[in-house]
Amino acid sequence: MAELRAGKSQRTVAANFNTTQGTISKTKKRWEEEEILQSRARKGRPKKLTALQIMSQSKKTQKPGLSTVSFGSIILTIIYRFASVTKLLYRMHRTTPTAGSFADLMRDIGRT
Repeated sequence: MAELRAGKSQRTVAANFNTTQGTISKTKKRWEEEEILQSRARKGRPKKLTALQIMSQSKKTQKPGLSTVSFGSIILTIIYRFASVTKLLYRMHRTTPTAGSFADLMRDIGRT
């Protein structure tokens, strides 16, 4: 609404929000009439389940196996381990060997 008040056209505001000019026009009209930006209530009977209940039900009915979440965590673990090994190799290459330097490096890897 601030952009419209600043004098920008509905078409420009729509392009900024990656939506249509019609959506901006309806939103502006809704603001002028009711001073709300949310969509109005729809006609008909409301849904029996909330969005949270629907998400909960879909989790219960998922087939067992490798889900996207667990697969993602596996990939992140692999990347993390690779980064730790890369860090170890880099430090071994960049430092001059001293008494206990290998033990220090191994201890540092345990912290990361």
